[in-house]
Amino acid sequence: MKAVKNKDADKASTFWVPDQAESWRVATADSWDHMKANATELYFDRIPADPAFGAPVTTPAGLTTIQSGDKSLTLEMKQIGGNWYVAKM
Repeated sequence: MKAVKNKDADKASTFWVPDQAESWRVATADSWDHMKANATELYFDRIPADPAFGAPVTTPAGLTTIQSGDKSLTLEMKQIGGNWYVAKM
């Protein structure tokens, strides 16, 4: 999340599900580039600088999520080859 907070789509994409990382990076960078100044500021301000995530929760359907301690951010996670990646933010 520090990479997203720092507006570094390249680095943030390395934490994304590998087969979706490049398309996420391009779409995200484009989205950030086209945000109005105030919207950009509000978007990045809501991301905790150093989020402390709680324990992962997995539903019976196999969906795993983690949530920041202040509950402002929830990430859907996916395990591939023993490594965890962000699948949805």
